[in-house]
Amino acid sequence: MFGKLIKNDFKSSARSVSIIYFAAAIITVAMVISLFTGFGVGKIVCTVALMITCWLALVITIVQMFGDFRNSMFRDRGYLTNTLPVKSFAMVLSKWIVSVVWILISAIYIALSYILLYAYYTGENGAKAFTMLLDYLPMLGLPEFDILKKALPFYAIKVLCWLLVNVAIVYFSVTISNIKPLNRGKAFSIIVVFFLVFGVVNALGHKLDELVSFAITVMPETGLKLTVDRDLISEATISGGCYISLTQIYFEIIIALAMFVATAELIEKKINVD
Repeated sequence: MFGKLIKNDFKSSARSVSIIYFAAAIITVAMVISLFTGFGVGKIVCTVALMITCWLALVITIVQMFGDFRNSMFRDRGYLTNTLPVKSFAMVLSKWIVSVVWILISAIYIALSYILLYAYYTGENGAKAFTMLLDYLPMLGLPEFDILKKALPFYAIKVLCWLLVNVAIVYFSVTISNIKPLNRGKAFSIIVVFFLVFGVVNALGHKLDELVSFAITVMPETGLKLTVDRDLISEATISGGCYISLTQIYFEIIIALAMFVATAELIEKKINVD
């Protein structure tokens, strides 16, 4: 049953964002064609359109995902959704997975779009432009590519955990804002609850990281190393390496699961329609 639930959520969400992604695909193809044809006006138009569309795709995706959760669980569609023969845990988990996947797709599209734009401005092909773009990583606060590629799996896990916990906080904020007396504030309650929980979670995460410095460091000479030494972590950053805080990753995983359980329990006991 969960498989059918997640399949339907993907279909529903795909219909919601299909127009913007269809437009994005057309603009991307047009941009690629203009790079090879040398059509000056077309390049300018496609460049502006691509910059607008890639960020618009992300914004629309986020709004649609969270709007769909609110409408399908607490608005007109809520009665039908909450009477399905599945637990609230399954419903929330399905929408959680779908939201994370679509937001990741949007983020990847933005990254690829900027590589394409960089190729346009440098006049190089995509592969060459990507190689040249790597030289600017230190300007973005990132280590050089040789260091970054060693830590890339951990960076990917860090980004995924950050995304999971923030989607979970949004779902929790939407849910608790539909329970009396917070339901009187409507969208305002959602915003207040989100930033309150977001602020507390981030403050606790940073404080915990200061108290328990458990991290993976990547040094130019020694490579990957698991450490709890704060001085070694500082040295990794100063010497051109990097570090990934495992303390914050573990903390975010725990918070994401706690937010998920709290959201599902609130829907089951406070909002669910029998």
